[in-house]
Amino acid sequence: MHLPPLDVAVFPIVTMSYGYNGNYNNNNGSSLPPISSISTAPSYYAVSSPSQLQYHNQISTPTPIYPPDAPEFSSVQELARRTLRDRRAALHQVERLSGQFHRLYLLNLHDGRRMVLKCLPASTIRLMRHEQHSLETESTVLEFITRNTGVPVPAPLIYDGSNHPGSSSSSRQHQRGESTSSPSALTRASGSSSTNPLNAPFLLRSFLPGTPLSSCAARLLPATRAHIDRTIGLHLSALSNLRARGFGPARRVFAGRGAATWREAFLSLLEAALRDAEDLLVSLPYGSVREWAQVAARAGVLDGVREACFVGLDFGCEPNVLVDEASGAVVGMLGAGNAVFGDPLMAAVWEGAPVDVWRGFGRQEAPVEGGVESVRMYSMYRAVVSVVAHYYRPRAEQAELEARRALTGALNQLASLQHIST
Repeated sequence: MHLPPLDVAVFPIVTMSYGYNGNYNNNNGSSLPPISSISTAPSYYAVSSPSQLQYHNQISTPTPIYPPDAPEFSSVQELARRTLRDRRAALHQVERLSGQFHRLYLLNLHDGRRMVLKCLPASTIRLMRHEQHSLETESTVLEFITRNTGVPVPAPLIYDGSNHPGSSSSSRQHQRGESTSSPSALTRASGSSSTNPLNAPFLLRSFLPGTPLSSCAARLLPATRAHIDRTIGLHLSALSNLRARGFGPARRVFAGRGAATWREAFLSLLEAALRDAEDLLVSLPYGSVREWAQVAARAGVLDGVREACFVGLDFGCEPNVLVDEASGAVVGMLGAGNAVFGDPLMAAVWEGAPVDVWRGFGRQEAPVEGGVESVRMYSMYRAVVSVVAHYYRPRAEQAELEARRALTGALNQLASLQHIST
């Protein structure tokens, strides 16, 4: 019989929600991932309802379950000890965090320290092309942001890409402005599964306490909400000041394989999403999407972007912003696994963003409707991704209908632009 270490207290495993790092659906109604628990401990879990989407202290009555997809308790214990370099470190509790397709666990130690363990989704979950290396992207992006800005993001502790096809565990060169490179302080595995206690890719990062803005927005005073929105804008501005020499997905840019122009990079992103749709035979107006993308590109709609700015595509969306309700401070920004270098306006947060977010970003107001053609291109891209994501990870039918309406609206808006449609 397999028993946990004697110095480890075995407690029920529960789940909590942790914001949303998904595909542009800025609400709390995303489907929950498969529930799992630690197989060597008495196995329990609790699923938070959408109204309980808190980062902490929202735990309902546990229900027993014995799923096969969770890491061994002793393996997580060994990982914590290696990270802290303390052989006496002992886990007090492991909590399953819900709300996204990755398997996410909150590690509580006896001395009060906390860490977040992020693992690949269950093998039954199919990923879209831009999601396939999100763990590696997140580890590098978090390190990049931590070293170059004061934006509050989780600190990456260990990333191990062992057994992940195409992943890289070597250090990378990052740029800020002209060129800023620094040796990696992020602990990375050598790539050998023998040194990986979980025998699977994972990211271990610091814990940020706070409440998702999406869960507490209705309780905030107008002045507090305005302050939070301006702070979000300030953080987004700081991130957009991070520059690179190439355009496109952060993973490719960090590897020195970025595109020469934003037009090339964006069209490649859009084509990848369309091929994801074709893989599952999703019904979409492929011809119209590709045609308008090419027409707008030939008209120079994307050519005004000459600097490759860092863009966290999910940064700033309400479920990905952690706040301290008592002080109104923004204590965390989540969503680092989906990032590109290109036009800052491609981020999902700008669609319907409050004016105070724009002011914090450095603009007095949002772009005039119809004045920024590229924004309509980005709306089309987000709508395509949202529709396709529904077929990879089904959600409520209403979510797909809303995404399809958004896609139709974006195509109609592009068609209404006389200087690119004639």
